[in-house]
Amino acid sequence: MNRPAGVTVIAILLWLTGALNVISGFSVMDQVSTSSGLLQVAIGAAAVVFGFGCWQLKKWAWLGTIVLMGLNAVSIIAIWVRYGDRIIVSRIIWPLIVNAVVVAYLLRRDVKTAFDR
Repeated sequence: MNRPAGVTVIAILLWLTGALNVISGFSVMDQVSTSSGLLQVAIGAAAVVFGFGCWQLKKWAWLGTIVLMGLNAVSIIAIWVRYGDRIIVSRIIWPLIVNAVVVAYLLRRDVKTAFDR
């Protein structure tokens, strides 16, 4: 079965955001907190790995991407709750919408079937 176009887009987005998270994590380690930076590097590395898995339609990448999107949504909401008075709402809403759209797309029957081969 061919890879659905949306999965290709998701894989590329995972690679890009993963790489940016790794770079940002190293920056955070230098300036703010080593533990926060290491967590961000780990999440970025996971995103890159899941991106390659989605590209190859691996079942573990399908599940991992859904979990990663869920954890990302929870962390965005936690940041919003903690720093809501200092955050521009659009910087919270758009990432939440993207996470929801990615998860909804991955849960479509035809997309899930592509990963089940």
